[in-house]
Amino acid sequence: MRARCSLAVAAVIAATAAASADAIGDCERHLVETARKQGWTIQSFVIERGASLTVNRFDDQVGSQRVSTEYMGFARLADASGSRRAAFVCLHAGAGRRAVYVGVLPP
Repeated sequence: MRARCSLAVAAVIAATAAASADAIGDCERHLVETARKQGWTIQSFVIERGASLTVNRFDDQVGSQRVSTEYMGFARLADASGSRRAAFVCLHAGAGRRAVYVGVLPP
């Protein structure tokens, strides 16, 4: 019985980590897609995982849009002028949904 409970807990932890990784990747893709539509010369946006990443479980309405999680931290942003470390915020709608907003703060 204990072994089954341990396996169930491990599976939930693994699923939560995978969902979080998918959401972070979605934030990366959302910024690149949105920036290109706006005419930026962005080449890549890669969020730093680890201690610099803050995950805030929000789960509330922002205007008419549901937001489940705020991701804040630093990312490596590459564009025509080179590569730099930039602070960002991403509002994500949750598992099975997409990033709602990704913003890069000015240096």
